[in-house]
Amino acid sequence: MVKRLKLNEKTLREAEPKPGVSYQVFDTEVIGFSARVQASGARTFTIDYRHAGRQRRMNIGRWPEWSVTAARERAKELRRAIDEGNDPLAAKEEFRGAPRVKDMIDRYIAEHLPKLAKTNAGDQISMLKKMVEPASDVDGNAEGRRGTVPMFDGPPPMVMACTDADHECRVVGNWISERLREGCAPSEVGVFVRSDAELKRARSAVKSAGARAVELNDKVEVEDGAVAISTMHFAKGLEFRSVVVMACDDDVIPQSDRIESVADDADLEEVYNTERHLLYVACTRARDHLLVTGITPVSEFVDDFLKSS
Repeated sequence: MVKRLKLNEKTLREAEPKPGVSYQVFDTEVIGFSARVQASGARTFTIDYRHAGRQRRMNIGRWPEWSVTAARERAKELRRAIDEGNDPLAAKEEFRGAPRVKDMIDRYIAEHLPKLAKTNAGDQISMLKKMVEPASDVDGNAEGRRGTVPMFDGPPPMVMACTDADHECRVVGNWISERLREGCAPSEVGVFVRSDAELKRARSAVKSAGARAVELNDKVEVEDGAVAISTMHFAKGLEFRSVVVMACDDDVIPQSDRIESVADDADLEEVYNTERHLLYVACTRARDHLLVTGITPVSEFVDDFLKSS
């Protein structure tokens, strides 16, 4: 049952975190306005709404940096825009999607280098790549661009928004079973999740397919006769005929704890970019088949796949 209270400073101070899960306390004054309480104890103001038939959630700010009064006023502004038919989260995404230096470098390589002599073009590519590689992701792991391809160069994804973890388990299990029946070897199937916290969902899905799983890490590699499951950090450099990227929930990727820990827009931009890159790397491990799943509401990044496919 949805918890509803008139939010105030006392409510936020007394909201107890729950181990391993986050929950929302909705305001009785502004529709969709809530305080999201993380397992870490962080409290963030959000607004939930529907636009064009899709459930959306937008972060307003973190408490106590934002007071309840200030957050509620911002929620009222957003609510008015929503009621007028606007999608404030889409506007925020459009801003984040504005061209950046690395985008212009990629465009230069694609459009202008083919006109140059081969040696000259190679020198320029080497120089430009060094300017943007490597980058470190938000978990401190080295992440470069080499070896990855844009989504539109891979197989078109099948995207499934599931009602709960059991539904997702059945969807993924059935999909894996179908790939195996078509002649795909277990070792040619990879299942990726954002972090260790979601590995249990991957294990359950592979088990429901009647297959054996092997969990990849820096010491364990792909095995014959076993479906590979892994976090996205170990995806780079791998290739599978069939790939599932699952647990793409809205509070899993981008990781809500990461978002709520940043203090300014520049850091937030970096978190979004690296989280999106992790997801793209995982998806581009697929050669023939790609399934992307999550529990509703799914990650806002899922829109990227739909637009790219």
